[in-house]
Amino acid sequence: MQQRGAVAFTFDDDFAEQWHALMPIFEPHGARGTFFVCRAGELSDQQVSLLREMQDAGHEIGSHGMQHRSVFNDYQADPARLPAYLAEEIAPSKATLESQGFKVNSFAYPYGHHTAEWNQALQQEFRHVRTTAYKKRLRPPHWLRSIYHRPGDRGQVHSALGIDENYGISDQQLIRILRKAADRNLIVSFYAHCPGEQGRDYIVRPARLAFICEQARALGMGFRTMSEFDQS
Repeated sequence: MQQRGAVAFTFDDDFAEQWHALMPIFEPHGARGTFFVCRAGELSDQQVSLLREMQDAGHEIGSHGMQHRSVFNDYQADPARLPAYLAEEIAPSKATLESQGFKVNSFAYPYGHHTAEWNQALQQEFRHVRTTAYKKRLRPPHWLRSIYHRPGDRGQVHSALGIDENYGISDQQLIRILRKAADRNLIVSFYAHCPGEQGRDYIVRPARLAFICEQARALGMGFRTMSEFDQS
């Protein structure tokens, strides 16, 4: 079967153990994801080792900032503070991750906060930059144009749809999103945080990730990391 579009799983923060536990779910489907790490200097040796295993298996490790600071809340989106952001959040994050053995080509904004000035600066630092898209009230999420990306597109800023439990995306909505991507041969990007069952916000059920993998494969879709977006 000819491949019809692809799914891009992305994950944020520093949940190395929980991310690594997803590998048995992803492997049977050939699924790969991009894992954006913040606070890299605080990772234990064991967490670094788990992330290296994931990279060796074809997953991508990217930057999520050194201390998970917000462009809006911590830097007030002030262009005059952009050099401080690059020095405090970007340079040390890249240097730390690279010293740990990771190829850092992609970045995800904490909270999805960004501006055009920040995008322009970060495009000089990373091949790909990810932000977030939110389901519009009274509008189905498959209408969100920003979460779909054309393979081979040289654009560097990509939006993703949150699929944690607190975002309220149903299985039927996910099916419609995947069908649209498959029918139009597009990459659809999702983001989540900590795999788990329940207990707090920003949890994604492993069963939901397995469901997306199964539905995508049934539609003839593949999987891509962020660094693979510009491949035709």
